[in-house]
Amino acid sequence: MHKVHSPSRVMIVAIGALLVGLLIFTGYYLYKQSKSVIDTAIADDIELLQKIFTSIDQECEITDIMHDRSYIDFLAIKDFAGNQVGALQLRYADKWKGPYVEKNPTMQGKMYELVKVKDGYVIVPGEGIRLANGKVMGKEIVLNASTEIEPYLTQSAGLEFKGRLLAARLLLRHAHVIPPATIMSEAGA
Repeated sequence: MHKVHSPSRVMIVAIGALLVGLLIFTGYYLYKQSKSVIDTAIADDIELLQKIFTSIDQECEITDIMHDRSYIDFLAIKDFAGNQVGALQLRYADKWKGPYVEKNPTMQGKMYELVKVKDGYVIVPGEGIRLANGKVMGKEIVLNASTEIEPYLTQSAGLEFKGRLLAARLLLRHAHVIPPATIMSEAGA
């Protein structure tokens, strides 16, 4: 015997298939959007961090950065003793206007970093952060003191997304950092 399907049953199957297709499309769209949201958030954080460091340098005068790679984990500090906060040596530490942020910015649970490159320091997403293009900081994008940053500031190299940079130069008042001995002698120590 041949079983005849009622029109209502065919309609239910068609609607079900349509809903499953819509869910798959929505899931794919959200997955693609979440990747671009990550890079947009990184670009926003990098811009904010660059403004903060520019402000710190204008007020406190950054004279040295203590390491070639440093976590940016000290911007929520209100006050401190001495002339060093985090990796920064400051000429006028008493002019610190922290906290500059309520909570130090992170991405994917990792801190942003100050990294020494061939021509200065840059603010970058921390090692282990996966960018929207699939590249991972510290694996596919490796920055160190012998790296020229310019080639990385393109979309194909990984540190540019839709015209926005995912890294920023740390532009200090001085073209070079001032040796601590000079600061101590200027302070009369």
